[in-house]
Amino acid sequence: MGRLDKASEGLLLFTNDTRLAHRLTSPDAHLPKVYEVRIDRPLRPAELGALCTEIDLDGELTRP
Repeated sequence: MGRLDKASEGLLLFTNDTRLAHRLTSPDAHLPKVYEVRIDRPLRPAELGALCTEIDLDGELTRP
């Protein structure tokens, strides 16, 4: 499960194959994903480092 904002784009895949869906979406599957993010200025080193660590999101830690 992920978070989307109003400017998000991507692929929607509809399937009734629950095993396939789990394999594609499970963080434990370690499937490579590519994210492109555009910002209005270069990141400072501390900001870049913060993106490489886990984040507390509503009481749950995300993966880096």
